Amino acid sequence: IMTYSSDPCHWLCDCLKLPKLGHNYILCYFRNEAVMLGPHWLGVIVITTIIIGGTICLNISSPWGKSDPFYHISIVLGIFCFGTLWLMALSDPGIVTNDAEDKTRARMCAVCDLMVPNTSYHCRDCAVCIEEWDHHCVWMGKCVGKKNIVYFKLFNFSWLIFLLFLAV
Repeated sequence: IMTYSSDPCHWLCDCLKLPKLGHNYILCYFRNEAVMLGPHWLGVIVITTIIIGGTICLNISSPWGKSDPFYHISIVLGIFCFGTLWLMALSDPGIVTNDAEDKTRARMCAVCDLMVPNTSYHCRDCAVCIEEWDHHCVWMGKCVGKKNIVYFKLFNFSWLIFLLFLAV
């Protein structure tokens, strides 16, 4: 049993008695999928503050009036960034919880004590194996893997579009 947590605010989630899967906090289940925060959820709060604060500052300090299309575009882009960030932050990255069905394409994870697909990787920060692991992202608060890579790409696309909009 691992007791180490790299989450700087684990005490808050411990006080709320949130169930855990590895070091990920399960908030609820939606359509048989866990809605969870990763162990570095503070990074998501920081990015949320930047998106909301940036959108508000942009519209307060801009010469655009509320009837100007740029005002509405900036609001829509801010909401899109916010939405894709939280889709990523709350999604399951592809945590392996059961032994792999295809034993010919699996290996034993010594830490999880499970037969995991060859494409999985054990993340020490999350304390679980992630199928088709890409990387552990502290800004997203969790690993990027098979089940949430699309949300990760959508978030990156959304903030780049917002950045380009600001540059123009």
